[in-house]
Amino acid sequence: MIEIFLKLGKLDAAVLRVPRLHAKDMQDAIKKSLVRNVWNPLIAALTKTGRQGATDAVMVYKMLGEQGFSPDAFTVTYLIGYASMLHIISSD
Repeated sequence: MIEIFLKLGKLDAAVLRVPRLHAKDMQDAIKKSLVRNVWNPLIAALTKTGRQGATDAVMVYKMLGEQGFSPDAFTVTYLIGYASMLHIISSD
């Protein structure tokens, strides 16, 4: 369901459904698939919507860990991109 909201550009609706994802009792392959196909696209989309969206992306990143998922290299890349964007904005 989250993927559908992302494709429709409904980020708020997607974020509201994130707390329902819990890694407990999931196989590693399923966890990795959810990180790749749900968490990462959501974080990436949020970082592109400006300062508040990027702040929300950090919140979603924290939720990812709290709910038992492990970030992958792409997750970290999106957040580093966000951090560098903030540095560029604040240095202007």
